[in-house]
Amino acid sequence: MPYKKGSLAEQAGRVRKTAKRRIARLEKEIARTSSDKERQLYSQQIDTLRKQINNTYQRNPHTNKATGFTEDAVKIAVQNLSRTNVSSKIGTSSQARKNFLTQQELNNAVSVANPMQTGEFTSEEVSIFYRATQRAWEGAPSTANKNQLILDYFGETDLRDFVRKVLAANRQAVERAHRKASPDYKDDSEVPTETDQSDRSPSADWVEYVNMLNKEKWEEIMNDLGGDWGALEETDLFDYLDED
Repeated sequence: MPYKKGSLAEQAGRVRKTAKRRIARLEKEIARTSSDKERQLYSQQIDTLRKQINNTYQRNPHTNKATGFTEDAVKIAVQNLSRTNVSSKIGTSSQARKNFLTQQELNNAVSVANPMQTGEFTSEEVSIFYRATQRAWEGAPSTANKNQLILDYFGETDLRDFVRKVLAANRQAVERAHRKASPDYKDDSEVPTETDQSDRSPSADWVEYVNMLNKEKWEEIMNDLGGDWGALEETDLFDYLDED
């Protein structure tokens, strides 16, 4: 039965259709690759899409029984699935597939529900990357692909390579974040008093050490280095990035 145009049911049906196309493409990538790690990342995204698809139904499509999801809950589920559809889209090029897998690693690193800390980057490093590149994605619609916005803004094409570059430009923040995240870290200035015995979690005081990048300064750095960004010393980076 056709849904009324513009209705919640019509919106839900549309995003489910897109999600099923994304799943079909991900399944093709699973069949194509010989990498167990890549299969795991693709399968994980398929599971996410399927779960979110189920959340967009007020009635079970097989039994027609009520799912228990309210209209407001379905609205939120449709919005979530719309965002996941955007992040699940894989381009046809080899670089697009690589960027998608890097994106999945970044998501896993900071995921509370399904953390996978076997990737290249830690949760602290991912947070520093997004903080440093905030000017590229701040104010964008929630459905936008944040990572693609970042690459387009800075004129980069390889997401993994660019994350490495940004972290190299933020070594002080990375080092401080790693120290704070260490189970052996102790800062006497933060020891709870007798009247404050709440659990201490590593604070994000690395934020004040993050170099907020913009495309003009990034282009200047890349041009001066001739592509050899790893050779630049930390002190030189601050000469470039502290001019705001």
